[in-house]
Amino acid sequence: MTFQRFNGDMPNPDRHIWTEGHPIEYQPFSGSLKNPGHPDTTLAYFRIYWRYLEPENGVYRWDILDKALRTAHERGQTLLLRLPPHGHRTDIDPSVELPDWFRTIIGPRQADCPDLWACDYNDPRYAKYYGRFLRAAGQRYDGHPDLESVDMGLIGPWGEGAQARYLEDVPMRALCDAYIDSFTRTPLLAMLGDTKTNQYILSRCNAGYRADCLGDLREAGPAGPFCHMYDRYPQQIVSFGVQDCWKTAPVSFEACLAQYMV
Repeated sequence: MTFQRFNGDMPNPDRHIWTEGHPIEYQPFSGSLKNPGHPDTTLAYFRIYWRYLEPENGVYRWDILDKALRTAHERGQTLLLRLPPHGHRTDIDPSVELPDWFRTIIGPRQADCPDLWACDYNDPRYAKYYGRFLRAAGQRYDGHPDLESVDMGLIGPWGEGAQARYLEDVPMRALCDAYIDSFTRTPLLAMLGDTKTNQYILSRCNAGYRADCLGDLREAGPAGPFCHMYDRYPQQIVSFGVQDCWKTAPVSFEACLAQYMV
């Protein structure tokens, strides 16, 4: 798939720079659908933060997604979409924060929040307002012919579920239900995050899964050699009960960068 790009676009000149989350910057189209240095693909993957799609309370910028879907179609692709709540290091970069209007409602981040939590996700107002946004998106886009699937973002930076073990059952289910109730025709996939959340999702719908670091066969870390392919994914896939999801639902991975492997 192309990531934050469409067929025919040039990739980032520096592969260490992430461009996700922000409104799409469209490149001039040369007419060629070839991707320099990469294979052809029929799938474009984009993540756009909540703050840009609901800049004011109850006011939605669906034109951003409409254009992305239209452009993907024109480039011979369908769109895999994630609508994450915020990005990383919101304390130093306001452009990846929760929506300003929501921050006014919920107040500043509490000092006792778990690491990487931008706010207390157990606060019912988070599931209320973020869930409302997700339901509105589902009402508009569920079943769209150019929407390949929706990657469920729930909490944490990029919606990847950081410290999900601290998320209580009621808000966890409310957030999952916002996706499951709203996207009944468009396939869903969920981050391999924690047993409780993944098993609840599977109890309610036929969702696939997503994870990082496909292909890292040995990675150096503070605790010594570690790799997702041997030391995490086989265990998670079995304990979460998702080993057969690939037969009927999407499965998506990111590839780890070669320079991080030893």
